Amino acid sequence: MKHFLPLLFALIFLAKAMAQQPAEEQDSVLTFAEEMPRFPGCEIPDSSLAFRQKCAEAVLMDYMYRRLVYPKEAYEQGIEGTVVASFVVHTDGSLSDVKILRDIGGGCGEEVLNILKGMQEEGIRWRPGYHKGKPVPVRFNLPVRFKWVEPLPYALVQGDTIYTTIDSLPAFEGGMDALNDFLKENLRQPETAPDTCWLGDMNVEILIHPDGTVKILDVKDYNGLGFDYQFEAIRVATATTGHWRPAMYRGRAVPTSYMLYMLFEPKGEACKGLLEAYEEARRQSEEGLKLFNEGKKEEGLQLLNRAVAAFPHHANFRYTRAQMYINMKDYEKACEDLSVVRARIVLPTIEQLYPLICRRAE
Repeated sequence: MKHFLPLLFALIFLAKAMAQQPAEEQDSVLTFAEEMPRFPGCEIPDSSLAFRQKCAEAVLMDYMYRRLVYPKEAYEQGIEGTVVASFVVHTDGSLSDVKILRDIGGGCGEEVLNILKGMQEEGIRWRPGYHKGKPVPVRFNLPVRFKWVEPLPYALVQGDTIYTTIDSLPAFEGGMDALNDFLKENLRQPETAPDTCWLGDMNVEILIHPDGTVKILDVKDYNGLGFDYQFEAIRVATATTGHWRPAMYRGRAVPTSYMLYMLFEPKGEACKGLLEAYEEARRQSEEGLKLFNEGKKEEGLQLLNRAVAAFPHHANFRYTRAQMYINMKDYEKACEDLSVVRARIVLPTIEQLYPLICRRAE
């Protein structure tokens, strides 16, 4: 069984207007200004104009790169080349009249257009162009080059080589049932836990080396149980060392990542029924998401509401519901859920999404 990364591609951005003619106005929109519009994020006090321009180009490139997907049709037909998009950056930083000036076919133009329209929907505000000391509307042309690049089978993450293309997954001795039994038998409530009724789950991402040794990559504490619980999860994950058959790629063992799920179950009569309630909330969350994706949005949201009502601080439940609210354009409620998520776990995706959504809620 092979696992492939999404198709990679090279992007070349020339973050300047392509027309380098003297300032001209057409319906009050310039095709060139003394200071061209810039993507936000680089307006650092006391920095030079050259620095801000270079920085804005890099940030824009990163924004596009993270969202663009090489269209399947273009890949199958071997289409490569440069798409040129065009839009007006107004004096308030908003965009309008987004269109494709040059397309290469295969869905490439549509892909660029969708990303730029998404930028509008997110409410991203550019730093407007300036001419003769005043902000002016400017038509900005953005070339995006599509070139297919054979992806590497691995990635470097904080100095570790992690294979993302593999022929077979790593396997625990005895299979999944044996792994689940190992985790359940070894995971303990911390002795320092102030309340034995604390319940929650964690995902522990591990790196499994070719020799079967294990390294911890990340811990996601969805209930905010705290350091003692996280330390216990790390201890048990590390204890799986020596029990793994490593991943294989082209006939040799390679290092790859694996996600372990751990559930801290409450003990004692005082906690009776809590685990059942939690499992029911998980079922409601999964079923609610399924219904929502099938177009039954209200039914799906109702199930998520029940899960959140039972466990209001569970980051996974709140993040799932936040995604639903974003889809329904209820940004105020989405912002509330994302605030809870940020208090529990740290994810780059959340840190990027949170300010955009909460700004829309204002």
